[in-house]
Amino acid sequence: KFHVSREKCEKKLFAVPTAILCSSKVNYESLKIKYPEFKSRLYYEYIGFDTRLFPRQKPLNDKTIRFVYGGNSGALQNPSGFIRFFERMKGVELHLFGDFTSVSTDAKNIFTHGKLERLEFIDFLKKRCDVGIVSLTSDYLGACVPAKLFELIGLHIPILGLLPDGDASEIINDNGFGYAVDISSATSEKIFREFSRTKRAIYCENLKRNSAHYSDANTVNFIREFFE
Repeated sequence: KFHVSREKCEKKLFAVPTAILCSSKVNYESLKIKYPEFKSRLYYEYIGFDTRLFPRQKPLNDKTIRFVYGGNSGALQNPSGFIRFFERMKGVELHLFGDFTSVSTDAKNIFTHGKLERLEFIDFLKKRCDVGIVSLTSDYLGACVPAKLFELIGLHIPILGLLPDGDASEIINDNGFGYAVDISSATSEKIFREFSRTKRAIYCENLKRNSAHYSDANTVNFIREFFE
């Protein structure tokens, strides 16, 4: 068995609380199967975006499509894996924020900016981003819902999700917030097609209409109603 000691600890801990709040549906469903005796105690709710961010007033309308990725550049995010898609695209820029010193490319449409404070990064997103990127590679990360995803939802920025099957990809595709696909199945042509000006306008309208469900205010209301 994998991590037998961890399972024993989980079972012991789960026997104590009256409620167990999971941060993803995948995790919630997994625990229901793993510990059916605690099924009635399990709930899930997303952490949501910070409602103080305020969405930008209108999407950009330039000829160049600017994709932006900000965050970790390790093996789990695999930036080298998605950078190659943009090296072959025309009319597109890719902007990378974080430590990308280990990533090399000669493409003139790819820009590295180093690290920014969160509010500076959000300001860049509002002013210069057409599409935000969220990337995770391994299948077992389907239970993870990156905080960056909620940030993009709150800002009403269309999302390219290079993700395994799970909550994050479902949130993007089921709500029409953008396009999510496993990185192994992605292509430059498909990405370019899915973020045409027409499709980006549709994604923005969907974000405007349905983003409130993923706000931190919604999460607070869920918790407040639970305890009332």
